[in-house]
Amino acid sequence: MIGELEVPMNEMDFLHFLKKQLQLSCIKHSKLCGKQIKTVALCGGSGSFLIKNAVKQKADIFISSELKHNHFVEASGAILLTDIGHFESEIQTKFLLYDILIKKFSTFAVSINEDNPILYL
Repeated sequence: MIGELEVPMNEMDFLHFLKKQLQLSCIKHSKLCGKQIKTVALCGGSGSFLIKNAVKQKADIFISSELKHNHFVEASGAILLTDIGHFESEIQTKFLLYDILIKKFSTFAVSINEDNPILYL
């Protein structure tokens, strides 16, 4: 997904906002680019294959997970990369799918596992 903020934000302010809104214990990110965040690209789960697309779309930041060291090195200056964790990047999708499934299939038993198997210190 890609979208635009109504009001651009400073990079560090956006990172703190993201951390607070998603209730994250940590965020891995690349070197700051020194620009405002206006266009935001996001891929839940492992999205490294979409970094080049986000750059082509002129996104200021790309939010995903399971990014490797070389992704952060290669993106230096072109885009701010953030790795918020696989589980954390998909948790909201679970709730959206849950709502859709219980509305479409009223007799179907649906449950959500909210336990993250990865712990952070």
